[in-house]
Amino acid sequence: MKEHPDIYAEAPVPDINIQKKKKLYRPTFSPHPHSYEIDIMFFNPVRNDYATKGLQPFEKQEKHTQADYLIIQNVNTRYVFAYQIMNKQAQTIIACVEDLYKKLNNKLKYLTGDAEKAWTSEAFKKFAKKYNIKCNFDPNKQTNHTRIIDRTMRTLRDLIGYRPVITPEIVKQAVHYFNNTIHESLTLYKHKFTPAQYQGNETLELMYIQRMSYKLAKVIERQRINGLLKYEPGNIIAFVHKYNSTFYKKRRNLNMLGQFYKYTNGNVIVFPFKNRNLDYYPAVTVPTWATEYVCYDKSAIPTRVLNTYFPNG
Repeated sequence: MKEHPDIYAEAPVPDINIQKKKKLYRPTFSPHPHSYEIDIMFFNPVRNDYATKGLQPFEKQEKHTQADYLIIQNVNTRYVFAYQIMNKQAQTIIACVEDLYKKLNNKLKYLTGDAEKAWTSEAFKKFAKKYNIKCNFDPNKQTNHTRIIDRTMRTLRDLIGYRPVITPEIVKQAVHYFNNTIHESLTLYKHKFTPAQYQGNETLELMYIQRMSYKLAKVIERQRINGLLKYEPGNIIAFVHKYNSTFYKKRRNLNMLGQFYKYTNGNVIVFPFKNRNLDYYPAVTVPTWATEYVCYDKSAIPTRVLNTYFPNG
């Protein structure tokens, strides 16, 4: 495998070739029926006197008085449930999820989300264990494990728009429109469906999972043929990790060096290096598109690469 061209001669390391990103996209679905994502949607209300002047949000010193909404969405059917909440305490979230669990006739088997304190709390863990709900709450925003609900909340905010007051009726109406509008992603054998048509229809959901599994297998095979899944265990790669600021989100600079371990769910598991001695941090998971090949193994790392990532040793 050839060494990467001289992109490490100067610091900071130049931007990743974002053109690769689209080639590494994979279908988003869950192989398990009754899988849901969870998140909290909040709004930035606008003042009445701003309503006709570009809809600027409240000034910082004004207190946020709008209620937040707990959004729970079926990963495969895209159907959305919304609960108005006045706080983000664990007991409040548990009450909402328990209510939904009963409405679904106990058909809430998997729950995915970010690392919100409410559902990573001990109280929520006990609740999930009681109802046999398997949870995956990951703080890593790079892996986009909540990409479906993130995109859905952006759509709901667009439907609602900026308003002086956002009432539960407005949110309910937006959710109704979303659930009863045809989604291109729910196309099945040239027939297009709405989330409401999918929800509760296990036959349709299983057919959708089967179709998406086949599509995923084809995508992975194509990526292998095109050499996009080229890393081997032990390879040294540069990657983007823990970018929180707007600067890093826009630039996506390669800011760490590490040793590739394996691929998992469209991402890579890598052991980051701490220093020039190549001591390891614990393994992290990053998206494949946020990585670049450096060299075959630790013994082949160019000095200029070490100087770039570990200028102080």
